[in-house]
Amino acid sequence: MPLFSIAALIGVILFSFIGALLYTVDPLLLDANAILLSPSMNHWFGTDRLGRDLLSRLMEGGQVSLLIGFSSALISTLIGLLYGVSAALLRGGFDKLFIVIVDLFLTFPTLFLLLTLVSYVNASIWILVLIISITGWMGTARLIRSESFALASKPFIRILDIANVHPLKIIFKYYVPLLAPIVLVSF
Repeated sequence: MPLFSIAALIGVILFSFIGALLYTVDPLLLDANAILLSPSMNHWFGTDRLGRDLLSRLMEGGQVSLLIGFSSALISTLIGLLYGVSAALLRGGFDKLFIVIVDLFLTFPTLFLLLTLVSYVNASIWILVLIISITGWMGTARLIRSESFALASKPFIRILDIANVHPLKIIFKYYVPLLAPIVLVSF
């Protein structure tokens, strides 16, 4: 099943990005002579009520959706990873502040927050990526924090702390490889 899912994802990516290079019909072209045509050799998926080609519009929409989805997932995963590991390593006041901030973000309904922000700001792809990233990092951060706390109690991490190994070396050499599967699933 994982291979089928990966193949389907690769197929959607190839369809959206490579297909648009091969099928060069403009998705925004309005053609009054081609309104609501059924699928044919000229318009493989037909046309809409404004005469626009549906296949090229599907490819264009796929590009935008994939760009927004992957970009916002990457940014929110990185923010969640940064805050989750930092809360587990620094503990104390930073961890308490982390819990308060995450709980505060989780109390707002994400959909209404997105709609409110988009109504005040001109919506572009990068604004949507930023808004989705800002509202989507909390679950990853909580998951990473709990796993980082479990790792911090391991004997080899405690020995590294006692030996005064630099925290960045501990993070990149030990935490990141052990947290990678969780981060990938969260992404």
